[in-house]
Amino acid sequence: MSAPSRFPRPGMSSPIFGQDLPREEGHDRPAGVTIRANIRPPFVPMPPDIRTDPAIAAAGAEHPTVLASWTALVVRALDSAGFDGASMAVRAGIDPAVFEQPGRRIPLSATTTLWELAVDATGDPTFALSVARMVRPSTFAGLSMGMVTSSSLHNAFERLNRFQTVVLAPSGKMELTTDGDTYSWTNSFPDPIPAPNTTAMEALVASIVLCGRYLGGRSFAPKGVRLMRDDQRHNEVFTKFFGCPVTYGSDDYRLDFELGLMTKPLQTGSPELARTADELAMAMVRRLPSSTGLVSRVRALTLGLDVDGQADKTTIAAALAMSTRTLQRRLADEGTTLVRVMTEVRRDRASELLAAGSHTVAEVARQVGFQDPSSFRRAFKRWTGRTPAQFAAERKRPT
Repeated sequence: MSAPSRFPRPGMSSPIFGQDLPREEGHDRPAGVTIRANIRPPFVPMPPDIRTDPAIAAAGAEHPTVLASWTALVVRALDSAGFDGASMAVRAGIDPAVFEQPGRRIPLSATTTLWELAVDATGDPTFALSVARMVRPSTFAGLSMGMVTSSSLHNAFERLNRFQTVVLAPSGKMELTTDGDTYSWTNSFPDPIPAPNTTAMEALVASIVLCGRYLGGRSFAPKGVRLMRDDQRHNEVFTKFFGCPVTYGSDDYRLDFELGLMTKPLQTGSPELARTADELAMAMVRRLPSSTGLVSRVRALTLGLDVDGQADKTTIAAALAMSTRTLQRRLADEGTTLVRVMTEVRRDRASELLAAGSHTVAEVARQVGFQDPSSFRRAFKRWTGRTPAQFAAERKRPT
């Protein structure tokens, strides 16, 4: 007898972010998508007291990791489609018990296997959209709660940028830019950063759009979407979901929005709740496994602590549970220094904010840990050879 699924079966209430896709009459699937026969793999029972398999735990000590509550949505989407999601997780080498333990992480390699099994079993090349419809404000813990209590969609996206390692560590290269009246979110994975499964990234892109609809209204839609997949056969399903043209075969994932939509104040904004959520997200960053890479962890901590002006050698070392001297020594072993890493983070972050064109120099200075705008101007010119004003003007200049 198979163990009961830990997740809702078809017919239960839909998630708060969810927006139903058009359904074929009499079927629980998107219109135009053929689902393979409902063949359930044999369930492999696991004792309830067993947590992550030792082999998976060992792999997690050397490879990228993913937040378990995100991967849990794959299981939930499989259940909703009539499959045994927990059984498929076991086949991928994942103990379903981790989905009930807040903050737990799973090796990226195991989650990739689960995504592949899910798409193969369902025969649904648009499975990512079904997973996105399962996202709730609590899915990404402090990160998603901070996003839904942000004062604007722009601020929500900034939180996603700051705390992206909560979802995947190490993370890819995420950028926020503006060009005229277009606001863009871009995510890429340049070598040697390992890229998640394509379907997983499409689910993340779709989740971001659904979050925008939850905050900005059901009519909220991007101006354009870029996906890395080459297969365009299901373009009608994707364009109907996103509500805009979709470009395929891209080198990155990208969402383009109307700038006015992103800067418009949100009625759901709550600065106090957002700050509390940021603290929760920061705590998750601090707990990232050391295998994520010390440099990556220092970068993430610098990004998170700079906003409150708390990023310095002592606080970063304390967050990593080591002395400043030990931190310096371990960074030296990786061929860098704490000052260099913090400087690179601040330079890159300041450049992104200035290029976005939605912050004053004083606001950018505070975002990257400077209380005095004059000190920031001098530092930025030292980093780039240009003043903040010159840099911003060059980015706005038509090419």
